[in-house]
Amino acid sequence: MITEKYVNFIWDFDGTLFDSYPHSAAAMEKALSGRAEKPSFETIIALQRISMGVAYERFKLSEEEMQDFRRYERDDSFAPTVKPYPGALDALERIHARGGRHFMFTHRDGKASAFLKAFGVEDLFECVVTAEDGFAWKPSPEARMPVTSRNRIPGFGKSGIENTYSSSFFTARTHPSFVVVGQSIR
Repeated sequence: MITEKYVNFIWDFDGTLFDSYPHSAAAMEKALSGRAEKPSFETIIALQRISMGVAYERFKLSEEEMQDFRRYERDDSFAPTVKPYPGALDALERIHARGGRHFMFTHRDGKASAFLKAFGVEDLFECVVTAEDGFAWKPSPEARMPVTSRNRIPGFGKSGIENTYSSSFFTARTHPSFVVVGQSIR
């Protein structure tokens, strides 16, 4: 058992385990490069770190720009590439080796599972819930419901865990039965 208190770890993908924002921001910057007023990389990445929805709303991508963005973002060779944060994969393996259970919920599509597989950690996750599962947007407590209910993780109610923000690498929200680890967005 990982600790006497925590066994279940619910992870986010973007900005928590994997450093995907530089890749995504570069893809959006390129998709918007035909505009007379081009947003800066720094502006794009700052908005994406709040949420992709905020970035979409701010830039009001046309259908063509959205298609270009998605094409660049899904291109694994488009630089900078998506990569795990230093130490993230080792932490997953150490927690798992000590009896911890990993779950993931992400607004990213099934590409998250492909990254987990490519980096050799897919088998460490008991459940990966992606955008295709149609769950509520974070930080809504209902966002974790597909993971907790499918896997019978006790103690999760509708009120859930207060969503807190910090400047730390991992923002952990704890409950007697599980730990939710997600990105710091503010």
